[in-house]
Amino acid sequence: MTINSRTQSILETAIRDYIRTGKPVSSEQLCCDHDFGVRPATIRSELNCLIDGGFLMQPHTSAGRVPTDKGYRFLVDNILENIADDIILTRSRLRNLFAEEASKLVQDLAAELNLLGVGYEANDGDLHKEGLGGLFAKLDLADKKDIFEIISDFEMIDDRIDNIMNHISGQKPNVFIGKSPITKSRHLSVVADIYNRNGEQLVLLAIGPKRMNYPKVIQTFTILHQYE
Repeated sequence: MTINSRTQSILETAIRDYIRTGKPVSSEQLCCDHDFGVRPATIRSELNCLIDGGFLMQPHTSAGRVPTDKGYRFLVDNILENIADDIILTRSRLRNLFAEEASKLVQDLAAELNLLGVGYEANDGDLHKEGLGGLFAKLDLADKKDIFEIISDFEMIDDRIDNIMNHISGQKPNVFIGKSPITKSRHLSVVADIYNRNGEQLVLLAIGPKRMNYPKVIQTFTILHQYE
């Protein structure tokens, strides 16, 4: 499927609205909240094409649309190609965070992003995890099996952390949507990168629901490289 600029704008806006509200997005909502310069019927047609292309799905016939993994990947890849500086965290705040001890850095980063934060000091093998409560607060899960799978992922991070090393370069964040080298749950996304701090390697991970604030997390991880 070829995506022109208008279709891309509608897709990205629909995904961002879903990330922000957690509610399926309708053509009427998009037309009311955003100015695409076209009628609701045109937006509805575009959304249907995006469903056919696998970027969106419609859980129920009368419901709005929600992103698929393919849709999230499209948004993430576009963010990675066009990193901007319009993040909520200030550069001075990020500089101060990066200067902290690894355990405190992970703790504060998890609190700022409201996600599960993981830090792995590769040279000495120390691993820090913080923010499991923040992760579960953002998850919309009713199936106990899905909940237990995420708890298992949390418990297995120590054993799986080495799996991530072959997937990060330290040049830009790597984003995994759904299953990753460190998580098995299809409900999670992982943002990972590696940093040099005084000659030692620090792996940072942000683990959250697929409906995470990708622009904020990716931009935060990217800007942290400026303080190596």
